[in-house]
Amino acid sequence: MILGIVVFLVIWILPIPNISVEGQKCLAINMLAVVWLANGVTAPAYTGLMILAAYIVLMDHSIVPIQTILSGWTTSVVYMVVAGFLLAGAVSQSGLGKRIALFFVSRFVRSYTSMIVFCYILNIILCVVIPHPWPRGMLLASILAQTMSDRLPKEHVRQITLAIFAGAVSTSLMFLTGDPTFSSVVITLSETQVSFTQWLLYMMVPGLFISILACISQLLVFHLPNHKIDQKQVKLEASSLGPMTSKEKRLIFWLSVAVVLWLTGSITGLDAGWVTAAIAVILSLPVVGDVLDGKSLKLISIDTPLFIVAVLAIGAVSKASGMSDWLSQLLLSLGVPSNPWLFAPVATLICMALHMVMGSSMSAMGVIAPALISLGIALGFHPIFPALIAFIALGGHWVLPYQHMTIQVGQNQLEDSFTTKEAVLLSIPQTIIILLSSFVMVAWFTFIGMI
Repeated sequence: MILGIVVFLVIWILPIPNISVEGQKCLAINMLAVVWLANGVTAPAYTGLMILAAYIVLMDHSIVPIQTILSGWTTSVVYMVVAGFLLAGAVSQSGLGKRIALFFVSRFVRSYTSMIVFCYILNIILCVVIPHPWPRGMLLASILAQTMSDRLPKEHVRQITLAIFAGAVSTSLMFLTGDPTFSSVVITLSETQVSFTQWLLYMMVPGLFISILACISQLLVFHLPNHKIDQKQVKLEASSLGPMTSKEKRLIFWLSVAVVLWLTGSITGLDAGWVTAAIAVILSLPVVGDVLDGKSLKLISIDTPLFIVAVLAIGAVSKASGMSDWLSQLLLSLGVPSNPWLFAPVATLICMALHMVMGSSMSAMGVIAPALISLGIALGFHPIFPALIAFIALGGHWVLPYQHMTIQVGQNQLEDSFTTKEAVLLSIPQTIIILLSSFVMVAWFTFIGMI
């Protein structure tokens, strides 16, 4: 804590060339947050509150209005995340998620190897139905890991759990609803309008590349005997669920409506975040919904939207104060290449290095993404290109479990889950894959005419 305050005072007092007064204030506040987050001084949500309070108290509001600082509350980002928790809870509590998982397992999974592959595939399928990786992973783990716990050795079950959560990390990159916490933030920071289908166009190929290589890497790194799975028992468990309930049918209908509206967002102009929020409300209504109730609100993790608002404030204030432009010019003076084939891997390495220092991928996003976007624009790139480079580098990478919330949730909240050593071992090829994906990103963006 003391170190953060010292860093804040040093940056606040010392003369820094070519930066505005408000930009220097913003830099001091941001670095205080970086030190606190990197050292785990307090929970990220409390650090987020500190950031918001410091901006409001210390910044000149004629340059950085309070409306700019708190603008995150007026975007669809926060409400999409909140609604995502509610939809995930609805799918889980209604039994629909378990029915979907057992339906596919009973038909396509015959061995340990096919189960690992299936974890990645089912993550892709459920990205559309459950718009958040943590509850999606918890649901799959509670079904698949428990189903297999009596049929496979513990080491194999741990790998299934790792495949579920590592698969959630990689596959979430493909869809706007895969991890709305990240995707919505990066869109907001880039100040662009990206529909569900546009996101698919941008991210499907890089996301598939990462997911396929991640799956292959896990099978190669943890080469275990390919035990067979008795499908008869799995089919028996699936049949024990009985016919689909009226609640499940209503949920399927409204989720289908949501998917259609997501897919047609570029035509209708409807924002995916507000659509998701509206569907969550409908599911709470009597007769037409009756899936969510007052108790369902307990599914919402308040610290997540609070921290997201702080991250969005970092981006907005950094830009309004001139700090982002100063940092982008600093990076430019250090020789960051303008060739996209060199820019992408260099930007990826910068993001991963900052992620390792800060520990939190979301906070790293708030600090580095605005600067990379400003730098990318100065180099002549479309703003979504550097934004998605940062998104992949931060949203798809970890070394230690705590550096990615999805991995941390998978390790800490389940019995017989994967170990820290196993997560670190898988992170080695994952880091290489993320770096290679930067070249895939350049090739794909060149092909679709975005570069």
